Amino acid sequence: MRRHMSFRARVMLMAIGMGLVMSLVFAAAAIFITERYEHVLVGALLQDQANAWAERLAEDPQARLPSSELQRAYLRRPGETTPLPAHLTGLTPGVHEGHSSSDDGLHVGVFDTPAGRIYLEIDLREIEALERYLLHILFIVIFAGALLSSLLGWWLARSATRPLRRLAGEVERLDTAPHITDLAAHQPRDELGRVALAIDSYQRRLVEAEQVERTFFADASHELRTPVAVVRGALELLEEDVQSEPHLQAPMQRLRRGVDEVSTLLDALLRLARRQLATLETVDVDSWMQQQIEIATQGQPNLVNVRLEGHAGTLPLPLRDAELVVSALLRSMLAKRPLHTLLVTISPQGIFFSAQGDALSTSDPTAPRAATRSDSRFGNSLIGRLAIAHGWRIDLIDDAAISIRWVDDVNL
Repeated sequence: MRRHMSFRARVMLMAIGMGLVMSLVFAAAAIFITERYEHVLVGALLQDQANAWAERLAEDPQARLPSSELQRAYLRRPGETTPLPAHLTGLTPGVHEGHSSSDDGLHVGVFDTPAGRIYLEIDLREIEALERYLLHILFIVIFAGALLSSLLGWWLARSATRPLRRLAGEVERLDTAPHITDLAAHQPRDELGRVALAIDSYQRRLVEAEQVERTFFADASHELRTPVAVVRGALELLEEDVQSEPHLQAPMQRLRRGVDEVSTLLDALLRLARRQLATLETVDVDSWMQQQIEIATQGQPNLVNVRLEGHAGTLPLPLRDAELVVSALLRSMLAKRPLHTLLVTISPQGIFFSAQGDALSTSDPTAPRAATRSDSRFGNSLIGRLAIAHGWRIDLIDDAAISIRWVDDVNL
């Protein structure tokens, strides 16, 4: 998968590139202006000297032209074939600059005057050396500009991403449950503020949607309780009528379990929808669990043997919600076939259910839990959500073992 560069690195590289480009443009402009200024200045100087020597020669044809290390002059009158240095031969009127490394800095001005064609040669090698020094300075300027732009880019990237990181941290700290936020109040009125405002608006819509969903489920569960109560009453009458019909006992037991399960789910749904979780009560878990087993095994075949092991003592539990969760787990384990024995192990940390039968695996509560996974059935069901609302965890150890933990970081 292609790895993209971070926003901070992109801002820093953009600043470095901008500083480098600006330094290069400045260096190119400085070199161009220097060369152009030198050409214009030397041309004007040589032109002025040519005019001055032309006037002097008009007054004194025998005047001696200058000849020194820095400046030399040659005159070729019309019709004469006075020999010239090789590097001046063939030059046209105008200002010319040396074309080889040996005559670098040598400028020649060729001018046609009434006295003849004057060749003025001036040596500016010291100025050329100064230009090369200027070129070295410009290289240093380019390097310093790139370094300075990298430092400024790092500072700019850090300053630009700091509020973004702060907003990301605030979003990460949001609770999983939707609630109204006001992140935009702490952000400037710019693009980042618009992002925060969009998050606030999205959170508000989530809260409204959750409220609509809770209202719907609360109304639905409340409306369904009436027909379930009617079915339960009719079932009690039918149970009295079929006491003398042994072949109808098993279907009636299955019907009773189905009605109990629907009642449990409706109760859990109503509590979750209204967010009316049970309050903590001091519970003797040992005797309470024995009662839950007796209630769950009523009407079960005598072949099922439920053994209660372990000791949990007295614990603070939301009694009604704990009854809903534990009864659902018991019904799920008792429904497994073939089932000979259901082992229930209790401890202060939670409850462990292990179903044992010919085709069922036998799980050891003290064995390593490497294969433990969250039960997809109870983890996403109403019972699972009710357990999560209290901070409990339901784990499917394997196909024949389930545990519920009151304390999530302790293995049963």
